[in-house]
Amino acid sequence: MSVLVALALISAAPAKREVGVGEARKTMMAFAACLQNRAGFKLRKILDLPVGAKATRDRWRSLLDEGCLDIEGTLRFQPNVMRGAFYEIIYRMDFGKFPAVVTFDDVAPIAYPVSQEDQYRDGAKYRLEMEVGDCMVRADPAAARTLVLTDVESDQETASIKALVPVVSKCMDAGRTVTLSTSIMRGLAAEALYRLSVAKRNAPHA
Repeated sequence: MSVLVALALISAAPAKREVGVGEARKTMMAFAACLQNRAGFKLRKILDLPVGAKATRDRWRSLLDEGCLDIEGTLRFQPNVMRGAFYEIIYRMDFGKFPAVVTFDDVAPIAYPVSQEDQYRDGAKYRLEMEVGDCMVRADPAAARTLVLTDVESDQETASIKALVPVVSKCMDAGRTVTLSTSIMRGLAAEALYRLSVAKRNAPHA
């Protein structure tokens, strides 16, 4: 079992100047917050579309011209990292002010949306990563929530990542290696935490 945790998760390709990883990550989070403010309803609908479908990729492109990137140059975000950033935003909005969930043991398996077409292998990668993310959040909901609520590039974020690495290792199948950056780990935690929280909230109570 091995988990590789690396920082260089965002691909930055500036036209006029070099953008560091830390600055790129902060820009991505600002972009996600802006897009939520300007097109939050459309955004939430797209997040539920199957990953890997051409129609989903086209819908994503339709949101990327909302005037939310106010920098010189161009930033290219990995799709799975960008997806995670949006889930951080909506988790904070919908659940950030409520008490932390102690356990998700009573929540049924979540059906993470994956397309059968998956021309670019986005869905296969997403399925594998969300298996790890779902396991991680179920194993330690408090640590996952702490990570999602930290500021990007902060000491608290670094400490939270270190605390979760042993948890993630236990979620890996024998012989499987998955490379997870800080941003990807945050994103996996955010999406799994959000979906599990929604399922727990909506579950019928005896």
